[in-house]
Amino acid sequence: MSPAMLARLQAATAWAMAEVNKNTKDIDIINGLVKHHAATYRTGASTNSLRCAGVSATCTWSKDKGLFKAWRKNATLKIMAENAG
Repeated sequence: MSPAMLARLQAATAWAMAEVNKNTKDIDIINGLVKHHAATYRTGASTNSLRCAGVSATCTWSKDKGLFKAWRKNATLKIMAENAG
């Protein structure tokens, strides 16, 4: 991951976590990622997806809570991997 992309990911994650700390609804955080961090959010009949700053997540059962939780997990793991190596 390039330094610029890592910086984008860190900024998006920091923004999202600040919203979590304010008890913002998951769907509103997703919409904020789309608006402020150029995320792509797609919902479908069987799979929902969120991609932001080079990290993607999918969820088959949730358009908000589960999907955002999956993206947060993937983003955190990606940041940890980049910082470790």
